[in-house]
Amino acid sequence: MLVSVFFAIPAYGLTPEPTLEGESAILLDLTTGEILYELNADARQYPASTTKMMTAILTLEKLDLNKILTMDDEVHATGGSVIGLKDGENISVNDLLNALLVRSANDCGVALAKGISGSVAGFADLMNEKAKELGCKGTHFSNPHGLHSDDHYTTARDLSLIAQYCMQNKTFREIVKQSTYTVPETNKNPEVTVVNTNYLLYDQNDSNRVYIGNELRYCKYDGCIGIKTGYTSQAGGCLVAAATRDNTTLLSVVLKSSTYGRFADSIKLLDWGFENYRTMDVAKAGEDLGVIPVKKGEFNKVAVELADDITVTVSNEASNDFVRTEARLDESVRAPFDAGTVVGKYVVIEGGIETETHDIITSGGIAEGMFLSNFGIEDSVSRKIKFTIIGIIATLFAALVIWVLYKRHETKVKRARRDAKRAAYRAEQARLRAEWEAQYDRRYEKEVPPDEREDYNGY
Repeated sequence: MLVSVFFAIPAYGLTPEPTLEGESAILLDLTTGEILYELNADARQYPASTTKMMTAILTLEKLDLNKILTMDDEVHATGGSVIGLKDGENISVNDLLNALLVRSANDCGVALAKGISGSVAGFADLMNEKAKELGCKGTHFSNPHGLHSDDHYTTARDLSLIAQYCMQNKTFREIVKQSTYTVPETNKNPEVTVVNTNYLLYDQNDSNRVYIGNELRYCKYDGCIGIKTGYTSQAGGCLVAAATRDNTTLLSVVLKSSTYGRFADSIKLLDWGFENYRTMDVAKAGEDLGVIPVKKGEFNKVAVELADDITVTVSNEASNDFVRTEARLDESVRAPFDAGTVVGKYVVIEGGIETETHDIITSGGIAEGMFLSNFGIEDSVSRKIKFTIIGIIATLFAALVIWVLYKRHETKVKRARRDAKRAAYRAEQARLRAEWEAQYDRRYEKEVPPDEREDYNGY
């Protein structure tokens, strides 16, 4: 079975790629994961505080945000960007996490690492396991904050994988788009409001403007939704950024740039991406794709649907027939099966080339059917047939019983009539005999003289 749908899909026509200060970079569609631009994306670089994305997502997966952690001297002694946590201070995981991502607080990173694994070294092992799980091939972490270590490195491509994973978490997304966060008073520190180090979220300070080509622009970028800055003298300026316009969300990674160059490079990449590409919704999860036959089931057909959303990245110049889709369904599915059983593939074809496939699944489950399901007859019909047959048998049985009863009654009537005839016959015979005997007696009385009757003995 084949269903084809055509979409208005852009053709190719791109503006010149941006020139960057940074040594490594990558740009991709955050929705589809399609890479739009890369520059030395697999070159080993120091990540600086972009490391904290990994620390944050592990925190969200391993700790209760309401849990209170008690700081120790190792946390207090952490250098670089900090919020000044003190030995013996009690503070929630939620406040530590927000300060980690907004203020880029190194001491919060150590506190969270120890809260999860008991030690920085143990947490680093956990970070590396997660990186491997996400498909990172050029990454090794040795701490939760990104302070320089020769053994602490990554690549632009790997950071994009980590960022994509992190942005799937709603809490992470909410935190990284904040311009400020207020850390409440604790037993050791007063309330403090921290400001996000990512200027793309808010900064319109004239002194912080950057050149984009020949244009001097504010760092604030319309539609920016995060994500994380980083800087050390060895790593240079680093920035993982994301922005949304209309239905399109782009993610950029810039490594080994300068303090302001990381913002300029990110703006250039995002501008170029939005100028040339957009995200198109092709189909939605749950979309009705018809029905397919069911063999040996209580029903002989089942509705099928698309398993997940399908989006594609296309250039901004549209053509009418560049992309099409095909729903390739199995001929049938055999019962029993559960809802969500894969029964086909939904194929996206761009320019005649199959670019991706998605599962087509059953909308519901169907149990194994009755005997007649072997012949494609649904159980509801089988039941009607069954009840009809039972009704016919019952009717025939009732008719047989009535016939038997009738025949018995008829036999009784005949027997009664026969008995009545016999009784009448016997009665008639008895009457005739009585008449005969009476006539005989009268005749006898006339023939025997009266004086001899007394001596008559019947001989």
